[in-house]
Amino acid sequence: MTDETIRVAVVDDHPVFRLGMTALLASTAGLEVVGEAADADGALRVADQQRPDVIIMDLHLGGRSGVAATREIVAWEAGLGQP
Repeated sequence: MTDETIRVAVVDDHPVFRLGMTALLASTAGLEVVGEAADADGALRVADQQRPDVIIMDLHLGGRSGVAATREIVAWEAGLGQP
C-alpha cells in the first residue's frame, strides 16, 4: 500500500446524488475530491483543469452523454484530441 492520495471527480446531473457521493468520497481516507460537474461539458472542464486520477461519471447525463464525455477524455489522455 502507498500513502498517495487518489484524486477523484464526480459527474452526475442529479444534485442530491452528486453532493452525497462527493461528501462520502471526501470522508474516505486516501481520496481527495478535486472537482464535480453536472453535465458533460463540466466533466470535460474538470478533467482538463484538475486532471483527476478517477472520474465517477453518470452515463446518462442530460444533453451529451457521459459515454461521449468519457470517450473524449480518454482520447485527450491518449493524445488523440484537444482538451
